[in-house]
Amino acid sequence: ARDEAEETLSREHTTDCAPHRQPARPAALVRPPAHTRVMLTTDAAALEILDSAGIDTTISTHPVAIARGLLRRPDAVRPAAWLPVRACYVASEGLILVRPGLAPRQLAYLVAHELAEHHLGSYAGRDRERLANAIGAAILLPEPAVRLSLARGRDGVRLAREGRTTQSIAWLRIAEVTQCPAALVMPGRVRTTGGRWPRDLWAQATGRRPTGLFRQAITDARGRVMVSEG
Repeated sequence: ARDEAEETLSREHTTDCAPHRQPARPAALVRPPAHTRVMLTTDAAALEILDSAGIDTTISTHPVAIARGLLRRPDAVRPAAWLPVRACYVASEGLILVRPGLAPRQLAYLVAHELAEHHLGSYAGRDRERLANAIGAAILLPEPAVRLSLARGRDGVRLAREGRTTQSIAWLRIAEVTQCPAALVMPGRVRTTGGRWPRDLWAQATGRRPTGLFRQAITDARGRVMVSEG
């Protein structure tokens, strides 16, 4: 079986807690934005969540602490051995249940994702999971914190460490915040983000030897390379 943490962090995960999915009270709603505005909208959603929780957005804060502030309870994140999925937001009780024994990086990602699910409320669009993933990443690495990190130099490894997340997510967040066209090249697929990706750059990024582009090997996952314009 593939490593559970890498599986969760590298693809959309599903939390199937349908009986508890509807929030007890109306939650802030993110409507599906135009493709070119997705990151601007998800960054705004993440900042709203952090502000509601009373969190300083210039630093990366552990999502468990964010959950305690947002949900207004010290046990906002509670382990549940019977849970059939890795994590689930239970709106009727206002808490997040997690499977015991999760790796620290995986726990942070899943809690951030469930905070995004809480924020999305009753929105049931087909892109819900994608939006929750994007908002969750922005909760782990808020835009102000990313910009402050960039002021000290462009270092996705350091940013990943500060945000308790993977290098893949850190480099993608740098591209999203700076709106720099970038591609995460993985075995069998490529994920693009940032600004509009020109066709010629796409050809270079997916080639064996990209020329004229910034190329960064991802050292915490096999076979991954981040390619961007600058």
